[in-house]
Amino acid sequence: MDDRIKVLHLDLEVAGVEDLLRKQVQSLHQGGYLPQVDEPLRLLMEREAVHSTAMGDGVAFPHARWSGCAKPVVGVSRLRREIAFGDPVMGPVDMVFLILGPEEDPSQHVRLLSRLAKLVQKQETMDKLRNATGEVDFLNHIQSSLF
Repeated sequence: MDDRIKVLHLDLEVAGVEDLLRKQVQSLHQGGYLPQVDEPLRLLMEREAVHSTAMGDGVAFPHARWSGCAKPVVGVSRLRREIAFGDPVMGPVDMVFLILGPEEDPSQHVRLLSRLAKLVQKQETMDKLRNATGEVDFLNHIQSSLF
């Protein structure tokens, strides 16, 4: 398993985009992967305000580079209910791959985004992720399809 996936939430309840991002960043912070919550959350919200990271087919990739992040980390959330994610053309979102990476190394960040973008192009894999019955099942599908 790729060690960049630090947090996984299955069937997470959220009130909207900010609530979702806050819960993901708080989980990464509580797990010891981020030194704080406020700055990465601010950067993610600013990124969403400029251009939504919704990719269509129910998936979003909120991401930011931050000097407080020593190496890339990923938080994955499968939502209990779809939420609007800023771009009505892309439709609602139920699967979110949050990525934070070091500010000084954009190449790692871009490679990780590229790998995740390939994942969502595989409808069979996305169906398996949406129907996974637990964390092990979910992570096994990611591992076999992505890493």
